[in-house]
Amino acid sequence: MSVVPRRSGAELAKNDAIGEAIVRAVEEAHFGDILAARGITTVALDEDGRMVEYRPDGGTTVLS
Repeated sequence: MSVVPRRSGAELAKNDAIGEAIVRAVEEAHFGDILAARGITTVALDEDGRMVEYRPDGGTTVLS
């Protein structure tokens, strides 16, 4: 039988703050830009629901 130690209120608050910071960072990150900087082509839906290819050179192609 394993015993899990209880965490203090300060430890829980610290973990919550770290979790919230991670969520904010993910929400604010633009993965298309990050991947384009690495030379990776991505595909996403545009505001009209069409599938669009986004190339690292900035070019785009509507796929559907």
